[in-house]
Amino acid sequence: ILHISGHEVFLNEVFNYSKKNFIFDYVLNKNGKDFRFKKLQPNANLFYVCDYQTNKIQWAYEIIKLVVFKKYKIVHIHLGWASAFLLPFLKIFNVKVIIHNHTVGHRKGFFIESLKFLFKIIINYLSDERIATSKKCAEEIFFRKFSLLGVPINYDQFKFNNTKRHLIRQELNLDEEYILCVMVGHYYAVKNHMMLVELSKKLDEKRFKFLTIGDDLGTKESFEKHVLNENKANQFYILNSRKNIYDYLSASDIFLMPSHFEGLGMSAIESQINGLPTLLSDTIPKEVKISDSVKFLPNCDLDQWVNQIKESKRTSISQNAFSLDEKYKSSNISKKLHQIYMKLCAD
Repeated sequence: ILHISGHEVFLNEVFNYSKKNFIFDYVLNKNGKDFRFKKLQPNANLFYVCDYQTNKIQWAYEIIKLVVFKKYKIVHIHLGWASAFLLPFLKIFNVKVIIHNHTVGHRKGFFIESLKFLFKIIINYLSDERIATSKKCAEEIFFRKFSLLGVPINYDQFKFNNTKRHLIRQELNLDEEYILCVMVGHYYAVKNHMMLVELSKKLDEKRFKFLTIGDDLGTKESFEKHVLNENKANQFYILNSRKNIYDYLSASDIFLMPSHFEGLGMSAIESQINGLPTLLSDTIPKEVKISDSVKFLPNCDLDQWVNQIKESKRTSISQNAFSLDEKYKSSNISKKLHQIYMKLCAD
């Protein structure tokens, strides 16, 4: 299966349950980060093409040339609207195409909406299978039959670990008396990191600390400057992405996600598995809820967030305090995706 702009963490979880049936190859951005799962997927072929945003025509040409030369029968595209640039050409060469939408758009305007309408027709009538991460993602791009497929998560990996809690808090030089509020998400505007600074102004820095973890997609520097300008540097730990996110969740006491919007909100699911009280923006899809630890709050009401933060804390640090819906378990998600692949192989 050739994956175009695939979600690497997602697909690695799926791959762990498909070694005997499928090999995944990947199209990657020449200017992006290297493939993080090389050792875990040694048979995967990695193909580097130009950036979609830089030159859409060149990007499409390089991918189509690759598909034809390598004779792929199934191409799994994780790009949403951008899929419309590839679909007509792929169908010329009799390729089975899966369109998989993980995100929700936010750009509006007559021209944008008109273009989306055209793309939606292309995507819905030329694709062979349509998959969405949530109902919101599906409504964004599909009007024909589609499958809902959540994110595959290794539940065991994200369970609370008391030993890791102490090690990470030592690393952060953070005593147990502090309540650590964690936000996991890349640094870009829709994640709404700036709201954390506003919350910090209303919370005692002698009791509450904030931890943010993610890749810089354009707003990390401005976020750091805002923290400094508000004299809140002592209250924040601003980190880049970590492979062991689960250890940092174990070290934390409350999970925050004030995003303006999300396709689903994978890290919010991981936080619940870890046993964290989870406070989310009310714009986030409700499918993210797998336990009673979740509360959805309006971003316009800071006081409501503050009150919930003050009232929330792990009720137990020795075991998860909430029963979990296991619909996002890697084995369950992988089984559904495998069935889609097998169906296309049989057609």
